[in-house]
Amino acid sequence: MRGEIARDARDAEELCLDGSFGVNECCEFLDLSRAHIYREMAAGRLPFVKQGRRTLIPRRAAVALLAAGLR
Repeated sequence: MRGEIARDARDAEELCLDGSFGVNECCEFLDLSRAHIYREMAAGRLPFVKQGRRTLIPRRAAVALLAAGLR
């Protein structure tokens, strides 16, 4: 599920099993700017969910993005 948006509730649940990052936490983890994170989300390469005003990024998705950059 590398960088793909979850297609149904089961995919979303599996993607979020390891927890999630807020945008700032994801920036620190990946050592990327907020603008870069938002570009990846807009392009569909980094799935996210909105909970109220918060934007949450599944840890698995952030790790997959990091791994894709290492290849």
